[in-house]
Amino acid sequence: MEAFKWGLVFLMVLDHLAWAWGWPSEWRLPGRLVFPGFAALMAHHLAQGVPPEKYLKRLLPFALVGQVGYSLLFGSYILWPLNVLFTFLGAALVASGKAYGWVVSLFSEFPLGASLALTARGKSLLAAFGLASSAFLMGWSLWVALVQGIAFLGFLTLIPHLPKGRRTPWWSFYAFYTGHLLGLYLVKALLR
Repeated sequence: MEAFKWGLVFLMVLDHLAWAWGWPSEWRLPGRLVFPGFAALMAHHLAQGVPPEKYLKRLLPFALVGQVGYSLLFGSYILWPLNVLFTFLGAALVASGKAYGWVVSLFSEFPLGASLALTARGKSLLAAFGLASSAFLMGWSLWVALVQGIAFLGFLTLIPHLPKGRRTPWWSFYAFYTGHLLGLYLVKALLR
């Protein structure tokens, strides 16, 4: 499972490098698998009984810190859109019964991403539709959006069969996300 996570991280970095340096959009296509992969991991953990509150405590500080690098790198307003960690935070809120999680998600990079919480309630198809719709709302073509929804469903099937591997500390992925955004921004700024 750890190799799967780090593979997603690699695709994320490739996607962000392609965006930051204006590479052709084809370079960004593999990155469309990152959100469905991490969404499927979260949905799997929620379905296995991991309490959503655990995600809430862990995500919030990294989401807040990551917003600075996200806004700088992508040239967005400081509070619009919110980075993907807020999408997962919104999903954790919805999973814990707090309806305002949908609002948090709506202001995030994947506006309908909170729908992944529905997977824990046995509504995987509806969640996949929400994830695909988010990609479409972000400006990706319909076929890319469909691939994201299908990838989410495929990852949900795959994840329970992945070997566990040596565990990385839980915070390493969140810290990498926040750090790489700021790092890419600084490199880009220095090269201007």
